[in-house]
Amino acid sequence: MINPKSFRLAVLAVAGAMNLLSAFPGVAQEAAASRVLWYAQPANPRQWQSESLPIGNGRLGASFFDGVDEDHIQLNEQSLWSGDNNWDGGYQTGDHGFGAYRNLGDLWVTFGASVSPSLSSPSGQAEGNGQGIANTTDGKPETKWCIENPGASVVWQAELPEPQSIASYTITSASDVPGRDPQEWVLAGSGDGKTWQELDRQALGKPFENRHQAKTFKIAKPQASRFYRLSFVPKNPGHFQVGEIALEGVGMGEKPAKAALANQAYRRSLDISTGIHQVEYVRDGVTFRREAFASRPDQVLVFRYTASQPGMYSGRITLKPGQPNAPVIINDKGISWTGQMPNGLKHACLLRVLPAGGEIVADGGGIGLKKCDSLLLLLNARTDYAPDYKANWRGEEPLPRLTAELVAAEAKSYETLRTAHLQDLPPLLARVQVDWGRSAPATLALPTDVRLAAYAKEGTDPDLEETMYQYGRYLLASCSRPGGLPANLQGLWNNSNNPPWASDYHNNINVQMNYWG
Repeated sequence: MINPKSFRLAVLAVAGAMNLLSAFPGVAQEAAASRVLWYAQPANPRQWQSESLPIGNGRLGASFFDGVDEDHIQLNEQSLWSGDNNWDGGYQTGDHGFGAYRNLGDLWVTFGASVSPSLSSPSGQAEGNGQGIANTTDGKPETKWCIENPGASVVWQAELPEPQSIASYTITSASDVPGRDPQEWVLAGSGDGKTWQELDRQALGKPFENRHQAKTFKIAKPQASRFYRLSFVPKNPGHFQVGEIALEGVGMGEKPAKAALANQAYRRSLDISTGIHQVEYVRDGVTFRREAFASRPDQVLVFRYTASQPGMYSGRITLKPGQPNAPVIINDKGISWTGQMPNGLKHACLLRVLPAGGEIVADGGGIGLKKCDSLLLLLNARTDYAPDYKANWRGEEPLPRLTAELVAAEAKSYETLRTAHLQDLPPLLARVQVDWGRSAPATLALPTDVRLAAYAKEGTDPDLEETMYQYGRYLLASCSRPGGLPANLQGLWNNSNNPPWASDYHNNINVQMNYWG
């Protein structure tokens, strides 16, 4: 999303509401180039609001981070709200009290070399004390996973793309206070993440002798496993720390894809006149393309993956709920979950995986892809929220309705779904055109982030100003449609379970500003 660094740009965007022009054909044609936001590198996962690109059909939303050979899509549904019904007390954002708009979940589609182990902490300590679990595999012993008040157990878990047998593993001590080091643990392996077999047990009886010291431990009877779990028993009640954890023969570090972007002709874009999101890049002479949109006519999110050569899509698809207590079900058609929040709100999500060529294989953690020519993914999600006070704001079960919508969409071709979408959203966005001047051709050829940086230095870019204004209209049309809920503070796209101001409805100037466009 655009995050303007210039107050003047924001003022001009708002002022545009007072300066609307008729939709003359010439204006529409000349403005077309400025309606595309595009970037020459993936979005930074930590910069959701300023770098990810959003789509929405008024009810469902998705934000794209678009790595090379890795597609991370953060998901939303407009009515996923925590807190107590009819609350009239303090401004709290947890499971009880006022509540907050919540993150629905995350979809990961990874291909080829990018399919690397994913890390988690079943003991719930992945974030650590501001020094998270990812630091254990970054190849930098000076960084660490540090946990404050660790309790009786700290669990580190790696999920591999395919089962693999390892003969040893290595643990590296962190930088400070030796008493925080790992001293006692059990290593276990599993094929499905449910049934575990002990592979090694250690009780050192003392901290590591030196800082940044790597110790390797042999496994007497290796067993091919897709999941590996280290269960540590902390000896220091205040903190637990570890610098690095490595499994022999398993690549655990950061992916090298970003370093090669300069030679990959990478481009990600969002056409805000059509709501079509695209990614294109070249790897080893093969052109890979992704296209996505949020269909209001068919009430689904649509994701398509193609390549210039057949059999290029091998990898893995995972779908992870953003709320606890939502068991994931995986079969040979897709991934789903149903859950219930502490306030009784039921929610469900269903992903259909439709390959052309190759095959897909379901396992305990996701869906494996083997030499597929292309992929079509359809996703739908709903809650049982209903705008009915007398019914305690609850309505029909979410799963039957969303399943019926998804089955109906699945019966249509990608081209049919796309055509219906283009007949719905673009005419709404085309109702208004503005013309504040023309930017230089060399400026129009630049990526959006480069243009924003230049504009912040008091540059001249009237087409960027027009784009900012139209982007506001695009966001509103994508998150607020008749029959649904109004635009909230984050406008459907929210990646947090504890968002600023609960991502709520501020019935003051905030609501007015959302709808000025």
